[in-house]
Amino acid sequence: MASAVHKNIEPKVSAVNANSVCRQLSQNTAEQEFAAPDEFVAEIQWSMAIRKLIAGLEFGDALKLLMNDRDMSVEQMESESGLSVSTVKRLRAGQEASAEQIVAISVALRLPPMVSSDLLRMCGITLDFNQRNTVYQMILTGHYKDGIEQVNVYLAACGCAPLKTAC
Repeated sequence: MASAVHKNIEPKVSAVNANSVCRQLSQNTAEQEFAAPDEFVAEIQWSMAIRKLIAGLEFGDALKLLMNDRDMSVEQMESESGLSVSTVKRLRAGQEASAEQIVAISVALRLPPMVSSDLLRMCGITLDFNQRNTVYQMILTGHYKDGIEQVNVYLAACGCAPLKTAC
């Protein structure tokens, strides 16, 4: 469940260009209040433990483990990520994911940045310095708890294609 830190973060998109919206997205991240210390510590402890468990796994096995740990079914993943059930099943079976799919999965599972980075690395993906990948990096590091609908608003506001629904 999204913490109060990540709820209701909406860039003002009326009568502004994409560059100012992207600047505002960055400012929203910097201005957010910190989560309660116990939530922060719990997230760090979970991240360390899960990273040890997924280390050395193939992407599909890591995805299965993460979904099981978050108690998320394939159908729930479809709803939370916008990926189709058949795509999620293929990914769990070992098909390598695209950057877009990993961002959608990371948002759906609300994965901390270092875990998302592990998934990207498993698939041999490096987010280079273009507009889309920079926005993806911002989402993975500061807005991974915002939900897929809000992430798509950010992407559209920054001139990027939204994460596909049922891709």
